Order: sequence, then structure tokens, then C-alpha cells
Amino acid sequence: MKAYNKLPIQSKLLLLGVLPAAAIALILALYFTSTRLNDMYDLLHKTNQNLAGSIAEASVNSVYTGNTASLASLLNSFHNEPNIISITITDALGSPLAQIHSKKTEPDSAEQPAKIIIHEIQLKSFNSDNDFDNLLMGQSRQSNDIIGYVSVALSYESILQRQHDILLNSFYIAATLLIIIGFITRRISNLLGRPILSLASNVKNIARGDYNLPSIEYQSSDEISVLISGIQDMALVIEHHQKISEQKVSIATQELRLQNDKLFEAQDKLIRASRAKSNFISHISHEIRTPLNGIIGFIEAVKRTQLSEKQQQLIQSSHLSAKNLHIIINEVLDLAQLEAGKMKINRTDFQLKSTIEDTLATLSVLAQANRVNIIYKHDLSAPEFINQDPVKLGQILVNLVGNAIKFSPNSTVNVSLQAQRPKDNYIEICIHDQGIGISDTNIKTLFHEFSQVDQTTNTEGTGLGLVITKHLLDIIEGTITVQSKLGEGTRFCFSIPYKNASQTPLLSKENDEEETFPDLSSVRVLVADDNEINRLLLTHLLETQHAQVTCANDGQQAIDLASQQDFDLLLLDLRMPFKMGNEALYEIRRHSSRRNNTTPAIAVTAHITTGEERANHISAFDGYLVKPIDHAQFFSLIEQLLSQHDSKAPAFTPAPSQQKASLSNKMFDYQRAMKNMNADQQLLTIIIAKFFNELDSQRTSVSASIREGDFLTAAEIVHKIQGSCAYCGMNSLQIAAKKLEINLRDGKTTLVQHDHKKFEYEVSRLINSKDKIMLII
Repeated sequence: MKAYNKLPIQSKLLLLGVLPAAAIALILALYFTSTRLNDMYDLLHKTNQNLAGSIAEASVNSVYTGNTASLASLLNSFHNEPNIISITITDALGSPLAQIHSKKTEPDSAEQPAKIIIHEIQLKSFNSDNDFDNLLMGQSRQSNDIIGYVSVALSYESILQRQHDILLNSFYIAATLLIIIGFITRRISNLLGRPILSLASNVKNIARGDYNLPSIEYQSSDEISVLISGIQDMALVIEHHQKISEQKVSIATQELRLQNDKLFEAQDKLIRASRAKSNFISHISHEIRTPLNGIIGFIEAVKRTQLSEKQQQLIQSSHLSAKNLHIIINEVLDLAQLEAGKMKINRTDFQLKSTIEDTLATLSVLAQANRVNIIYKHDLSAPEFINQDPVKLGQILVNLVGNAIKFSPNSTVNVSLQAQRPKDNYIEICIHDQGIGISDTNIKTLFHEFSQVDQTTNTEGTGLGLVITKHLLDIIEGTITVQSKLGEGTRFCFSIPYKNASQTPLLSKENDEEETFPDLSSVRVLVADDNEINRLLLTHLLETQHAQVTCANDGQQAIDLASQQDFDLLLLDLRMPFKMGNEALYEIRRHSSRRNNTTPAIAVTAHITTGEERANHISAFDGYLVKPIDHAQFFSLIEQLLSQHDSKAPAFTPAPSQQKASLSNKMFDYQRAMKNMNADQQLLTIIIAKFFNELDSQRTSVSASIREGDFLTAAEIVHKIQGSCAYCGMNSLQIAAKKLEINLRDGKTTLVQHDHKKFEYEVSRLINSKDKIMLII
């Protein structure tokens, strides 16, 4: 059907005329030819049957009497029949009595198409009432008997030739009819097809805009003639209307050009005005910020002087007003940069969770002032590192979480991150507060400049925070939605796209840190830790920066070494045999005349809890580090203490954002272990081999101490194992060891039994996986 549709109209007409006629002609030719052949075969068959019957009747007496000469004479009379190949007469038993062959066909000649007709020779009964006849002929037979057979072999060669002639004649007749039909149909299709093709050509000319159509010669008054005339009239009408439309379009174009010129002129004025506004805001904001920074600095300096209570109140109010003015100017400047198109995107690889936690930590002061608790929930399936603009992400978080804190005092603000939402390579962060809420009317103007949805509170600001947030999200191709109900709180959710980190951020970060680590040449450091793995790692890190390291195995040994030689820095583990870290430091600093009385000291511990801090375990130290040690923080703290140490100053403590995130439940975290070893593969191999060499004996000691009820001894051993796990990246065992240590120190027998089983399971699992882990490293 597709091929038929592609044919031109003349070919279609030709097919429509030829095919039905050709089909009828072929059907009739086949019908009459087959009828004639069937009649010829029927006639031949009847003739041959009659011939065989005649020979059978003529040969009854000769067969009955056994007169073969008579039979031969009878057969010779049929010798010249054209279609007979042979005639054979046999008796009832099939024995030949007489036989002839055609002169044209010898018996042993090549096989020819033949048909054999066999006819019975019957002896008919003869009844007579004459006794004399009966005496002469004997008793009459009572029934017909078969006394022989006549077999006639007929040749169909002439019939086949006749059949061939008939078929050939039929073919000639049919072919002649088809040729005549095709000629007639061709003439008719040409008469109808040519004007239709001409009409199609004229329609194409009209579509191209050519209305001067050539005339079509068609001598008829049928529908095609009407169609030709109609198309020519249509072309004239369209040409007339087109000329009128072109005139109207020309007039409208001239008017539109004039309007566009006016619009472009007005747009140019608006752009110049907008640029002037943005430049003015940017310039005046910078100009104001410079003296404002001085004002704030001087106010803070005045606050540290001796002032009366009234003066303190006035200074505090002035300081608060100046800070608010500073925030307002920063927001106006950010908006001016956004509107001027000067805000650039600086995408880079960064750690997602730590970046968000660091940003939330900067809002801790505001949260404390409003008595707000910030809770952050991180999706564990989110990638650890992403490629996006961390500064823009932080600014968006500060704006949204800051608003939530300001408008929901004495409550909780929940911040949550979901990965792969709303689609792959997207993260969605939601901020849910329990504040005053926003009405439906105010939600519509929420992202408008200089608008504040709440007019009942005394919260100061420009109303630009959400506008800037929306601009920032547009820049990084993010989206934001808001849901709120008056009196119940508000939920902001924003999503941003990201790319996968292009390199291993861990190694690149470590390389950067290596370049900025301080040179500790000639710096003498005392490292005191009862865990050999911890001592090895700290020694490696310090000696890499050319420090001179002396090690102690317990607190008492640290006291002895500190009394014998001078050190520039003390690194003391909090939990050690004989003397705890804080106890050792107390002895070292007990007398002002002793060596290392003012030497900076850093506490190193596996975990710092609020209770420990409250118990002043680290209050005497100048700083503390949580295992596993962050190298950048480690060297930054050392550099700070060596350059700015003041023994009378309060102990330095890292910001909450620097605390480590919760561990994954991996049995072995290779990346974490490599980071702890400063990407030193050889050191990692040595440390982990030593860890496995000690682990089995340590497990045995823990089990024995628990059986004997010596929970403190068991806790000290478990503490060593936990510290080793932290450095070696054995996360699951570290988690189990930490739980067991806490319950051992608290003396909770029931929980100790439960956690000891978990501890034993994790140790066994690690030992069984030793070969696999060694292959990995």
C-alpha cells in the first residue's frame, strides 16, 4: 500500500484500469481452457473404454474356443490406431493369448506417458427351450463367467501435444486482450492524469507565492474542468489579498519601528539608572562600612575598660546598633552586587557535611542569645564530597537558619539534608522552625525587596535576606519552596544541583595541608601515650616536620622525662597507667621552679564529653585534640601554641564545628586510615600489622579481666584498642570498644556482658578479615 501511495496519478489510473480487466481476462481464459481440456480428456476416456469393450465382445468365442489365430486377426485390425501402444488378450488366469504393438511404438522403446484400460471378457449365459439345441451345445450356463481380459495400453502423447496447443493459444489470446486493455487504459489515464498533474503544479506555485499560473488545456466540462477554473480564480483572489496585506504590514512595521526606538531609548535610560543606583549603593556601602568597622572596634575597646553600669548599658546598646547597621549594609551591598551581575560562582570540591556543620556553628551565638537549639540531620547516603560553590551554600544557610532563629525564640530549629532530591545529583536542605509562621498573603511577597512579613516583632533588618537567598539560588540554578501556618512555624526547603568531585578530595586536601604545615626544626616534643600505635603515628607526624620527639609509655614516665630535660611542647594522652594525663600535667606544673612548668601542653583523647569537660580533665591544658587527629587542626594548634603561648591564658579549645562527625559502621575505612597516616602507605602497613599482632592478646586480657571483675583494668585495655582503631580506621570495632569502655568505667555489669559480646564479635570479624585488609593496603 505504501508503494501504491508513492505512485503518480497516471500510474494509479493505469493500475486501476488494467488490473480489474486483466484479472477478468485471465480468469475467463483459465476457465474456458480448463473446461475444454476436461471435455477432451472425458471424450478420449469414453472412446477408449468403448474400444476395449468392442474388442472384448468380439473375442468371446475365440477366447472360449482357444482360437488364437482368430484373436491375432482381430487385433491386427486395430494395428493402425494412432493412440494405441499395445493390445493384449489373456485368459482368466492372465496367460497371454494374443498381443500386438503399434508400429509407431516398439515394445522396448523409451517409456512414454500411457494409460492402461483393462476390460473383462465374459461368457454370457445362453438359455434355450429346444431340446435339440441343448443336445448339441450341452447344458446351458446359469450365470456370466469371466473367461479372459483385454488390456489396452493407450498413448497420451498426442493428447499432451493437443493440450499444449490449447494452452498456447489461450495465452496468446489473453496477452492480446491485456495489451489492448493496457493501451486503452493508458490513453484514459493520460487524458485524466495530465490536467491533475498540472493542477498540482499550479498549487505548488501558489504555495511559493507565484500567482501567474499557466493555462491548462482540457476539452471537457466535467468536475476537473470546474476544479481548474476554481484554482485559477483562487490564485487571483489570494494575489489581491496579499498585495493588500503587504501594504498593511509595511505600515504596521513602520509604526512598530518607531515604537521600538522609543522602547530602546527608555530601556537604555532604565539600564543607566539601574547601574547608577547599583554603583551608588555599592560605593556608599563601602564608604560607610570603613568608618563603621572603626566604630564597632572602638566600642568593643571601650567595653573592655572600667565603666559604670549606666555606661555599660549605653555602650552595649551602641554596640548592638552598630552590629545591626553592619549587617544591613552587608545585605545592601550583596544585593547591589547581585543586581549588577558581579556575583561570581566559584565551584570547587568540598566536604558536604563538615561545610554545613561549620556554617551552623557560626550561628551558635545567635542561637544561644535566642535560647534556640539547632538540630542537624544528615542523609548518610549523601556523597561525602561534592563540587559546588561552598560560599554560596553557606550564605543561603546563614540567611534561612538565621531567620528561623530570630523568629522562633525558646524553641528548636531542625535542619535536615536529603540526597538525590528532587532528582539525581541534587541535594535538598529543609529548615523547619516553630516560630510565628507566615500568612498566605505574606508568602506571596516573601521574596520581594525590602519587605518584612512580620510587623509585630521588633526584629531589625532590611528585609533583603530572602531576596538575596533567592538571587543566590538562581545563580547556582537552585530552587526554594516555603510552607507555613500562622502560629505553628515555617518550613523552607531549597535544592541545589552538584557535580561529583573531580578528584580525590582527601589526597588533594592533604597535599595542600602538607604545603602549609609549619617547620618544627629544633622543636622538642614529649609524646606520652600508653598505646604504641598512637605513639608511632604522632612521632611520624612530628618527625615529618623535623621535630625532635621523645616518647613516654605512661604518665609517671612523662613526669620523669619532663623533670630531666626541657621540651617546647607536651602531648599527653588523658588516660594512661600510673598517672592520668591531667595528673601528670599537674605534677609537672606543681612547682614553678620545675622544668617545663610553662611548656605548652596539649591533651590527646579518644573522646571528649560534656561531663569530662565539666570535670576539668582538660582545663589545665592549653588545648586538646580528639582522636583520630585532624592533621590541619593538629599543626595549626601546635603553631599557635608555639608562637602565642601564654601560661596564664585559659585553655584553647576547638570550635564545635571542628569535632568529628559520627563514624560509619564500616569494618575497615581505608580512606580514613590513609588520612590519619598522612597518606603514607608504608606507615599504614606497619601500623596495621602491629595492630593485628597485639589485638588477639589484648582481647584475651580484656576477657580475663572481666571474668575476674576487674572492670577498670579491662577499661584501660579497651581504651588502648579504641585509640588504635581510631588511627587504623577500624570503625565498627572502635564503636563497640567505646560503648564497652563507658560501661566498664560505670560498672554496669548487665550492659558490660552485652557489649562484651559485641566487642568479641567485632574482634573476631576483624581477625578473620586480616588477610583481605592487608591485601587492600
